[in-house]
Amino acid sequence: LEGAATPSPGLAWEAGLQAEALALLEEGRTDVWDVLTRRFETRLIQTALEGLGAEPAGLFTNTPANPTEASVHEALAAYRAAGADSLVAVGGGSAMDLAKAVGLLASHDGPLARLGTAQKGTRHIGPIPPLVALPTTSGTGSEVSIGAMIVMGTGEKELFVSNHLIPKVALCD
Repeated sequence: LEGAATPSPGLAWEAGLQAEALALLEEGRTDVWDVLTRRFETRLIQTALEGLGAEPAGLFTNTPANPTEASVHEALAAYRAAGADSLVAVGGGSAMDLAKAVGLLASHDGPLARLGTAQKGTRHIGPIPPLVALPTTSGTGSEVSIGAMIVMGTGEKELFVSNHLIPKVALCD
């Protein structure tokens, strides 16, 4: 992992990822960090689910690197089909921005663009379903921010801003 950011010596290393990193490097893999991040997120989700003592209402794992309006609608459909009443975002800023946007459409009339800053939509944003953030990366600050960025169907990036978008809880290692 020379020259690359490494997980904190906390949960990531305790999950046994150091040995996996070395094995991947020995294989000549160049995507070691991406592989480890996915494995860490998977283990974090598994640990959280085991701790619940019950099955979650649903699980959405199709978050793109840059959340799109289409992915928001896909995740919203899964949220509604599961009968969910809250959101848990595991991952980096993309997962959290996607969850915030799902929360917006789950609790507000659309279209999504109506709630964006381009249409001065902040004034229309009220409470969203409870959101818990489990960041697996550092740097975006999405777990404590008032904003979310979504790539709209037009290809333009839209910003959504409101104190209501701050997760209720952020569990950080």
